[in-house]
Amino acid sequence: CMVGKPPDRMRQSGWRPFPTNIVLDHIYSVAKAYGVRRFDIKDSEFLGYIGVRGTKNPELFEDSMMRVEQFATGLIEINKQLDLKGQEKLEIEHISIRADGVYREGETDKNLRRRKLLDLLKQAGVQGVFIGIESGSPEQLRRYNKGITVQENKQALEILRERGFGIEPGFIFFD
Repeated sequence: CMVGKPPDRMRQSGWRPFPTNIVLDHIYSVAKAYGVRRFDIKDSEFLGYIGVRGTKNPELFEDSMMRVEQFATGLIEINKQLDLKGQEKLEIEHISIRADGVYREGETDKNLRRRKLLDLLKQAGVQGVFIGIESGSPEQLRRYNKGITVQENKQALEILRERGFGIEPGFIFFD
């Protein structure tokens, strides 16, 4: 169970996620005390943390998926605890997602896991997604060492669109 502390692999990598249960406790408190129903999550590694300093660690994939799954199921539980239904349910207006957190060519099983998690996030009330596309130029993506292709970016956008997320793509306009 991930409640309270991040998995050992995440801690050992140097990256420290803020404990999900604390975030959920804060959302619950603000929703209950002040009637706030719309939140915006600012976390560039919300979904897709896979390594530090350019080193990808495939063991961290499931840890990241579990952390986000815990967040989504926690939001659903808060709605139940506060008896929020219909228009009163909590909404997350925005999360940040890496394109490789949505889709990677050749990762059939992981892509299925990613899609199921996106469906759960949608069910939990996530409305919009910021996704760092960075560029439509293969050469520029290689120069920036993004580790993703233009085609993978396009597929990630299509997957998000199919699920009804509002999409805010991020681009780098200097080189």
